[in-house]
Amino acid sequence: MPIKTPAQINAEVQKKLGKGIKPAAFFLQARVKECISVPAPRKIVLSAKGVKYYRATTPAIKGAPPRKLSGRLRASIAVEFNDPKNTTIARIGTNVIYGKRLEDEGHKYLTLMLNKYKGEIRAIVVNAAKAN
Repeated sequence: MPIKTPAQINAEVQKKLGKGIKPAAFFLQARVKECISVPAPRKIVLSAKGVKYYRATTPAIKGAPPRKLSGRLRASIAVEFNDPKNTTIARIGTNVIYGKRLEDEGHKYLTLMLNKYKGEIRAIVVNAAKAN
């Protein structure tokens, strides 16, 4: 067995971790989508210009995930890997303008799911690293 340099050991660890990050990221994405799939009680409202749209009759309480009106936020939740060759970093989020505002103003749906499923995410990454 050849002696490995610190750089070789680091590369091997990164490779093994990368195999678990991808399934863990998609697991978390699914849990976030489940979390924000609770429909809000709603009614149809007519705007000043005569356009019909939905408005929630009961807003979500602070600290609770946002409720679903149109499904746009849920559909926009995506996983992004910064570097296709290095999959040890994954980002999960949305490009919808109001997604960040909801997270910042007390409906911490992303943070809530990350904290809730931290153990499962860790297990997915560790099991994938041990598989090889």
